[in-house]
Amino acid sequence: MTRDTGASEPVGTLHAIVLDVNDLESCAGFWSEVLGKEISFKTDKYCRIGGDDDTPSLLLQKVPEQHDHKNRAHIDSIHKPPAMPVRI
Repeated sequence: MTRDTGASEPVGTLHAIVLDVNDLESCAGFWSEVLGKEISFKTDKYCRIGGDDDTPSLLLQKVPEQHDHKNRAHIDSIHKPPAMPVRI
């Protein structure tokens, strides 16, 4: 973004798109195949599709509840520390 447009300078970088899933194993295999990326990190509750050079990566998060009305995805970002406090 540039100051010419009136937009602010970016303070963050998109790091991962996170999907809440019930079946981590099958979703990990599915998304790995769809994206053509390896599973780079996996625990019993989380799985990352893509490596450090693949940003944003896809992070799968196992949740126990069914998804009737809950958002299934959210965006994680990495931010630079501000030079001074910022009010959002």
